[in-house]
Amino acid sequence: MPTFSKTFAPEVITPGSISRLTFSIDNTAEPLPAESLEFTDNLPAGVTIAGVPSVSNSCAGTVTASGGSTAITLLSGSVGANDSCQVAVDVTASTPGIYTNVSGDLTSTAGNSGSATDDLEVTRLAISKGFIDDPVSAGGMVTLRFTLENFTSSAVTSLAFTDDLDATLTGLAAQGLPLADVCGAGSQVSGTSLLTLTGGSLPASGSCTIDITLQVPAGAPPGDYPNITSNLSGIVGGVPTDAPPASDDLQVTVLPLPPGFTKSFSPATVNAGVASTLTFTIDNSAGILPVTGLSFTDNLPAGLVVATPSNSSTTCTGGTLTTVPGSATVAYTGGTVAAGGTCVILVDVSANTPAIYNSISGELATSSGSSGIASATLTVVLAAGAIMNVPTTSSWSLLMLVMLLAVSALWRRQINPSFRL
Repeated sequence: MPTFSKTFAPEVITPGSISRLTFSIDNTAEPLPAESLEFTDNLPAGVTIAGVPSVSNSCAGTVTASGGSTAITLLSGSVGANDSCQVAVDVTASTPGIYTNVSGDLTSTAGNSGSATDDLEVTRLAISKGFIDDPVSAGGMVTLRFTLENFTSSAVTSLAFTDDLDATLTGLAAQGLPLADVCGAGSQVSGTSLLTLTGGSLPASGSCTIDITLQVPAGAPPGDYPNITSNLSGIVGGVPTDAPPASDDLQVTVLPLPPGFTKSFSPATVNAGVASTLTFTIDNSAGILPVTGLSFTDNLPAGLVVATPSNSSTTCTGGTLTTVPGSATVAYTGGTVAAGGTCVILVDVSANTPAIYNSISGELATSSGSSGIASATLTVVLAAGAIMNVPTTSSWSLLMLVMLLAVSALWRRQINPSFRL
C-alpha cells in the first residue's frame, strides 16, 4: 500500500505568515495502482487554511480546503503503480507556539496507510536581513540591514546572534564597528569579518533595525554570495528561546565605467565671423554595457555663440540636443551610447571679435557616473587684407600740439639761455 506523509514549508513562520502544507502519497514501491484515496486533516487549534488556499492536487479526486476553515479533505483520489502524488494547501497561524498536526488515516483500495504528522512553529522571535543597496561593484561599499522582532506580549532580553562575513566572501569586512545601543540600551554589535550582537533587548511586540556598512574586497569576482546568520537567541519571560537564521545574497557585479568625454574645434583657427564646428565626443569603446542618461551643458565663453545656422546633429541614440543660433549655450540630455561604441555631437559656433576662446563644458552625467568636463581652445583672427579703423588726429589738435611745443621750448630758453630751439 502507498505510504503517507506531510510537511510544512517553511516549518517555522512569523505570526500571520504562510506555510505550504504538502501531503505526499508514495506508491512507487507498489506494482498496482491505489484507488479511492481518501483522508481528512483537521488542523490543530490556532492553525487555519490561508485566505487564498492556493490548492494544488496531483492525486485526482476532489480536494476541499476553504480559506479560513480548518479541515482539508481528499475524496476519490488515485495514484498509479510505481508512482506518487501530492496535495498542497497554504495555511497560517497568528499566535507563537509549536503546533503538532496529525491527520486522519489515508485509506484506499490498497488498505489503510495510517496518518501523517508534522510540526509547524510560529516563532516568538524573528531575524531578517538584506543587502539594501546591492548590486555593488568590487571594492565598493554596501549596507547590510538586520531587523529583529519580538512577537510576544513580554519583553525579550539577552538577544544575540553572529554573522560570519568571511564565510560569505573572503575579505568582506564591516566598517565603523563597534556600535553601541543598537537594539536596546547596553546592546553592542562588533567585529570586522565576524559580526556579533550581544545584550540586545526588545519590549513586547517591539522591533529594532541595525545597519552596518561593509566593504567588498577589490578583487571580488562578480556573482551572488549567500550570507546566513546564526540563530537569534534571547530570553522571553525567563525562558530561553530562539529564531531560525536569516539569509540574503550579496550581489557583486561589474559596474560600467563612465565613457570618455572630449571636445574639439575644427578648424581650431578661424577668421572673425567664420564658423568653426564644435565636436563633443563620447567614447564608450571600452564599455561592455550601453551607457544611458547622457547629459551635459556647455556655456560658451563670452563672445562665442552658436552660429546661424547651427548645423547641429548627433550620432548618440535618442536624447534632446538644444542649440539656439545666437545663444551661448549647447545642451544635450537623455542620450545613450552603445556598448563598445562612440558617438558625437556637432554644432557650428562663431565669434566676431578676434581673440583666443578657452571653452570648458559642464560635466557629462551618465548612468555610470560622471565623465567630468571637456575643454578646447578656438583662436579667432582678423582676415588677411582686412582694414582696421585707426584713430586720426584733427587739424585743430595738431595746431594746439605745435603751440604747446613752442611754449615749452620758449620757457626752457628763458631758464636756460644756452638751450637752442
